[in-house]
Amino acid sequence: MTLPIVKATNVTTFRNTLKKQLDIVSSDNVALIVTRGDDKNVVVLSELEYETMIKSINNLKYSLKLLKSALEAENRDLAYHTLESLESHEE
Repeated sequence: MTLPIVKATNVTTFRNTLKKQLDIVSSDNVALIVTRGDDKNVVVLSELEYETMIKSINNLKYSLKLLKSALEAENRDLAYHTLESLESHEE
């Protein structure tokens, strides 16, 4: 994932040039911070950039689960079962 270029604008300029700002975000891989009062800023991302970010987060969560499982397996005795032995326990 490449990091997008980050630009900032205030809410008045954003509102007055909305179409232009959104076109820049979607076509130029720009993350746009819209500054507002009382630290209520927002970030505008393209859909592609958002989906890439979510995918990266999910991949990191999965990797963390795998690492946690590997550490648990390393630190205790594990019981190994065949599919047949598991099916016999269901009956």
